[in-house]
Amino acid sequence: MLKEIKFEKYDNLSDLRRKLGELDRSGNESDLRDVHQAREVVLAELTVNMNTLKAYIQSRYHLGRALSAYSQHFKEKRNWTAAAELIASAILKNKRTVFRMIGDYEWASELPASIIDAMFDQDVDPAAHKNAPIVEELRQLPEPETPKQAVETVARIVTEHSIAKKKKKAPARSVTSDIEEFGGWLVKRFVDRFRNVVPEQKVSDVRFLFEFVNSTLRTEIRELRQFSRPALVPKPGHRSAA
Repeated sequence: MLKEIKFEKYDNLSDLRRKLGELDRSGNESDLRDVHQAREVVLAELTVNMNTLKAYIQSRYHLGRALSAYSQHFKEKRNWTAAAELIASAILKNKRTVFRMIGDYEWASELPASIIDAMFDQDVDPAAHKNAPIVEELRQLPEPETPKQAVETVARIVTEHSIAKKKKKAPARSVTSDIEEFGGWLVKRFVDRFRNVVPEQKVSDVRFLFEFVNSTLRTEIRELRQFSRPALVPKPGHRSAA
């Protein structure tokens, strides 16, 4: 899905082009031609339809690459910060966002070319924040020997991360479905704790613990029913019927 960025100050990017031109117009004819071309690539990446007065980041990687190339023309004049502020203002961001785009591109660009191609084939932007864990893992792997191997590697890593993410988002087991397991664990702790305690002390201590939990959880339990053996204690889902 394309990320939409609405323009506020630069309704068709012409103001941005003009203001950037005021910063990058010094130099010989060859240098000017190169910097103007680099600037137009940046502007092209910022928009897909000039008539809609909107810009779309189709690929953070491609935009970062364009910004990185454009920024090289400002090294000697040291006015890249001013240019970055103009670009950031146009997309309603701050200059740190522009710097991060460049940094994320340069970090991802260290991947083998076949891996980067495979990622784009599978609609995975190498410079997107959400894909940083995938890129990090791919960076640790040896370079694929063939494009097919690159495709298979990317598919495998993306699938593994997708499964892991779904597991993290999976709802936790309900208290009701888990209560018997928790009860078993708790009873074992009680048995171990009171194994060698005399009956009078055991009653006193267990009463204290029950009252302490009841007060902490504010459960309003006034009395405990008595059962001849643990198997007869009804489960939470059956208590109303009992």
